[in-house]
Amino acid sequence: MNLSAGIRTVLFVGVLGGCASRLPPVPVAGLPADLQTLRGEWVGEYQDYETGRAGSIRFSLEAGSDTAHGDVVLALPESDLRAGARAREEEANVVESGGVQLAERLRISFVAMAGGRIRGRLDPYPDPECGCMVETVFVGTVAADTLRGTYRSFVESRPGPREGTWHVVRIGWP
Repeated sequence: MNLSAGIRTVLFVGVLGGCASRLPPVPVAGLPADLQTLRGEWVGEYQDYETGRAGSIRFSLEAGSDTAHGDVVLALPESDLRAGARAREEEANVVESGGVQLAERLRISFVAMAGGRIRGRLDPYPDPECGCMVETVFVGTVAADTLRGTYRSFVESRPGPREGTWHVVRIGWP
């Protein structure tokens, strides 16, 4: 990730950090031992290979719970900012500065954990460039206090997925 994207990611985590208590609930499937592996507060980031987009990931899972709270922040690259990225109708999901859309909160809709492997998906969302709908699925593995993996985003009316990587680290215990 370049320095500019890293600074934007830190900014967005900071802006949204105050919203942690309002993060939407995320169903988490798995055996109790697998869910115990996910217990804690996690933060990290993702990077899209093709578009260069990057953003933050944040979620938490309390002990004995099968529901986490978390989201993904889609940070728009400089080219999207210069082109005047579209604002969404659900303004609560948009992070703005001076009337310019900087990022969008995307909802994690499902997570499953089994045998050290995690998989999940995001709610569909409109792509900031074309306005067409995007569906994203992710997979990964857990090692101690780090989750790491890949994701595939399927953009409506586009052949083949966009791909990228993601990782989060446990920063605390709820």
